[in-house]
Amino acid sequence: MAHGAEFVQGAGALRRASGHVQEAKSNLDRTRRNLESDVTAMTARWQGEGGRSFQNMMRVFVQHHDELTRLLDTFSSNMDTSDTDGTSLDASEGSRFEGLSKQTPSDYVSGRLGAV
Repeated sequence: MAHGAEFVQGAGALRRASGHVQEAKSNLDRTRRNLESDVTAMTARWQGEGGRSFQNMMRVFVQHHDELTRLLDTFSSNMDTSDTDGTSLDASEGSRFEGLSKQTPSDYVSGRLGAV
């Protein structure tokens, strides 16, 4: 949810989304294995142009599958990294502002600002 220039992210939201991406990738992997098995069985019985067509279709499918699953892995990894970075940033900013909240107005006037 956006509030002006601010972006609010729920705790662990990106990591959960990454899990959904990995689940989709697993489903694609399972579909690939099933299709490979089916096509292998068909091409063993079907010779000639028909068999070659199925083999070519499978080759193209595997190429596209491999590219897509690499992209999904990268996307998932980037979400995990962003989640970790966001959590770390939130913790460090929280500590920084906690330090600021402990300072008194006289600290500002006298110039005795503590390290934050």
